[in-house]
Amino acid sequence: MLTDTPLGRLSRAAVAAVAGERRHVRLPRRARPFSLPAEAPRRAAAVILTGVAPRP
Repeated sequence: MLTDTPLGRLSRAAVAAVAGERRHVRLPRRARPFSLPAEAPRRAAAVILTGVAPRP
């Protein structure tokens, strides 16, 4: 299912992610569902903690 991704495609995706202020680059795109279970708690925590000031 997973294959080697050409360097040009990886670099274009990384540049597009930085320009679009995205956190991750997942290639090949068909592998994205595998990362969702691990990413869900991180996203939930980020949403919950948005606007909460850190302790001094």
